[in-house]
Amino acid sequence: MPSFIPTFGGKSDVNKTPSSLNIGWTLVVFAIAMCILQVVIFINHLSYPDLSRGEIFEAVSRLNRGLPRFPAPSSEYVAQVHAPLYPMISVQFSRLFGSTAVSI
Repeated sequence: MPSFIPTFGGKSDVNKTPSSLNIGWTLVVFAIAMCILQVVIFINHLSYPDLSRGEIFEAVSRLNRGLPRFPAPSSEYVAQVHAPLYPMISVQFSRLFGSTAVSI
């Protein structure tokens, strides 16, 4: 076992120094903090969707109606380039669960 991974209740290795144990516990605490941060960001974005979400809703709506993903470019509308797979997968979820921010 690498020396930077802390042991939980096992026999302590004589070669381990207090600094290597501190690094191990620091990594564990940092990993837990990053997981908590990801959950907080996820919950925050459920009520405040991304600014580009409107274009995704439009693309999914057009694909549900059998239209092309983007209308022809004109002086009034120029589509932003997005990966084509995400709206195509979102269409399937919107057919099952409806066109909501959570399903798309």
